[in-house]
Amino acid sequence: MMKKLTEWVEWIGEGKLGPLDAAIALAALYCAFQVLTSSLVSHLAGTSVSIDDAEQLIYLPYLWAGYGGSQPPLYTWIVWTATHLLGTSVMTLKIIKYALIFLALFSVNRAVRRLGFSSTTAAAASFGLMTIAQILWESQHTLTHSVAALAFSALALLTLVRLFKSPRPLNYALFGLVAALAILAKFNDIIFLFAMLAAGLSIREFRPAILSRWLLLSGVIVFLGLTPTVLWSYQHPEAILARVYKFGIDQPHQDFFFVRANGLRELAEAIFNFSVLTAVICGASFAAERLNPTARLSGSNPGEKFVGRTLAFGLAALMLLVLVSGTTTIRDRWLMPLLFLLPAYAAIRAQLLGPRGKEVRYHIISVGLTLAVLAIPVTWYAQAMGGKGKSRTVRLDYLALLSDLQADGPVGTILASSSWIGNFRLVDDNLVLLNREVPKFDALLRQPAVLVWLDTDEPETEILDRLRQTGYSEAGQVKTVAVPERFGGAEGRRVSFVRLKKQQPANPAAPD
Repeated sequence: MMKKLTEWVEWIGEGKLGPLDAAIALAALYCAFQVLTSSLVSHLAGTSVSIDDAEQLIYLPYLWAGYGGSQPPLYTWIVWTATHLLGTSVMTLKIIKYALIFLALFSVNRAVRRLGFSSTTAAAASFGLMTIAQILWESQHTLTHSVAALAFSALALLTLVRLFKSPRPLNYALFGLVAALAILAKFNDIIFLFAMLAAGLSIREFRPAILSRWLLLSGVIVFLGLTPTVLWSYQHPEAILARVYKFGIDQPHQDFFFVRANGLRELAEAIFNFSVLTAVICGASFAAERLNPTARLSGSNPGEKFVGRTLAFGLAALMLLVLVSGTTTIRDRWLMPLLFLLPAYAAIRAQLLGPRGKEVRYHIISVGLTLAVLAIPVTWYAQAMGGKGKSRTVRLDYLALLSDLQADGPVGTILASSSWIGNFRLVDDNLVLLNREVPKFDALLRQPAVLVWLDTDEPETEILDRLRQTGYSEAGQVKTVAVPERFGGAEGRRVSFVRLKKQQPANPAAPD
């Protein structure tokens, strides 16, 4: 049995499936399997999508240069395009997510190969991504923009490595395009791009490509690609700054040095939380073969230097950003567009440490694949059950709830504080769905409109304030219904709603 498993892992690292490397083919099969099965689970269970995907459904009708909630636009552009081609469905959303996950796996694999390392090292680098909890679990379960950030960071890595090996104008143009897309996927991808360029500049073999005048072409394409979103952000500062509070920057009464120390501590905790599982798995793999991953290498390898220095420059840039900005809140998933290189660096080091390093890479492949397979039923469960609080909204019967909302007449607009109402798009594609972060709120709101909220007697004050600024108020009595909930109790989920009316302006004073 063990011999068969060993042979199978060796085939994944070194074999072929048709014209493709076995690792790439297997990654494609895994992602396709997850698209089909998770969509089937959703269909059979009668459930919808998580909060992050529901947010995309709110913005689905609009192709703008930017969107609300401090979020970049690329993922929403991809959703807009895919749904116009394939229709609005849970399967379409799953296709988008797993296509991006596959793009990350593929790009890391090809980048490591182009840096001159073996197919086994490339397989370990890509399947090693599945040792990262934010990729193994969160990316499959709930994330959207962060998945795009991972995919286009990995693609930017591949295009830059391609440029190093073949510094032609076309490759500079391609790098500029992908760099712009990476920034539009997640604004913090700028840090990763800076780290890669700084790393390339520090390495003699790659320096000419960075210093080439053709890099200006990359810069021009990045500028042109970002200009519409930059202009839109300038015109909609409230949308781009909506979630700045998440960084914990505004602490005017705290000591300057205390705030910075607290920010560095948060960064260290985020790095630990992000990398601990990967570090334990890779460390145990090296230990099993009695190899020291930090041992001094006998020769200089530019590829190993590039990956290692990209990580080092990126972490240094993050530390500097924390010190300058006073950020005191850092979430581990924000580090994904940089620290996804950790498994690749471990696999590269393993190859350079000699013959026993091949076994280290086999261990990483084995554990990564095992974790990926074990995650499958858990992702199915999450698709059917959601989580706690608002995450349970995947289990609501939205058709029944829409029927309740329309009991007193048609509904054109549904509003709520949170993005869970995006799931109504899967029931009626013609509805206007708004939360308080949607830009052009005033212009989009159309009557008849209804405000909806969960579990409490009163809606959140933020959405009420936004409505009053727009000139709307409650019309009539609040109604509360028990909405059927898949896999829930017989009592259902408590949902309250009230119809809205446009306030009439006061009559001007009569002339004397």
